[in-house]
Amino acid sequence: GNEGDVLHSNKPTVTPPPVDPNITKDVEGQEHLDLTNRDQEFKWNVKTAFGNNETSTWTQASLVDNVNQLLDIQKVVVTDENGKDVTANGTVTQANNKVTFEMNKQADSYDYLSGHTYTMTITTTIKASATDEELAPYIE
Repeated sequence: GNEGDVLHSNKPTVTPPPVDPNITKDVEGQEHLDLTNRDQEFKWNVKTAFGNNETSTWTQASLVDNVNQLLDIQKVVVTDENGKDVTANGTVTQANNKVTFEMNKQADSYDYLSGHTYTMTITTTIKASATDEELAPYIE
């Protein structure tokens, strides 16, 4: 520039990397479960805390869990941190024991998820067709 001209540099901006939601999984609220009988139902809880990050910028949101092939899936319910059933906020699909809860946008955004915790509860039983040999690795 000419003498006397004031030049302004561009203001640099820093965008922190997005924070992935915190995901935990338990069975009946525990790390390990002893069944009393083979026909007993038991629930897997896949808990996802979305945090207060920019869920509004997400292009998709889903909870996915692979359930052991020796188990039959009886039902899938998704609840929020208050125990309210939010399964209607998306679509649950099952294929080869892979359970997916694909969440819908609301007002064309996933912003509504920010600060919430969703738990996908998968109720299972041991398949009647599961052999003792197949189950052996899981029996203590």
